[in-house]
Amino acid sequence: MLHEKYRRHSVANIKVPNEVNEMEISTFEKVLNPNTDIYREFKRFLVGEVCIENLLFYETMIDILIKCQKKIISDNTWNLKNLIENPEKEYTAINISFNSSNKQSPENGSNEIPYYEKLYSSASITESPEIKTYLHNIFEKFIPEGSEYQLNLTSDLVKTLEQKINNENQIDILLFKPALKEVYELLRWTNYPRFLQTRKEN
Repeated sequence: MLHEKYRRHSVANIKVPNEVNEMEISTFEKVLNPNTDIYREFKRFLVGEVCIENLLFYETMIDILIKCQKKIISDNTWNLKNLIENPEKEYTAINISFNSSNKQSPENGSNEIPYYEKLYSSASITESPEIKTYLHNIFEKFIPEGSEYQLNLTSDLVKTLEQKINNENQIDILLFKPALKEVYELLRWTNYPRFLQTRKEN
């Protein structure tokens, strides 16, 4: 098992600053871009707050979605341990794809969609034996009660994921899309405002 300090804990309810309420998706996603200093600062903050699981899950899903674009799925490419133990490491595939695919046209500002949604819509492959293996690994790390990086998901969603993971016919890249949506919202509306609040206090 990995270090205890990374385990999940509840994040206190906080007031969402106006700058977050008014923030466009493209602005927030600069925080999730591994090329930026604020990304590394945000990740260190989440480690210190013992709530790193949301960003780890997001990174893990972006990683596998990028591989689905490039058709480069292999048993040696998915490494959650590296994501966790090297919080400042920049992942080449994520950096390249983020820079080339996450650009918004000015006229589309009000119709922005999250980066992960774009990756889902442009995936070249959605299922394979390797993908199913990755998805099983992700489930074991993030979903069950008491798992290493248990996500704070709704009970209904957890039950749905538990049912689908036991049915091989329902295991494809779309399996965790609802969970990724919930995690993205938590990062945007809970973790990031807390990060900004702490920055101002310091």
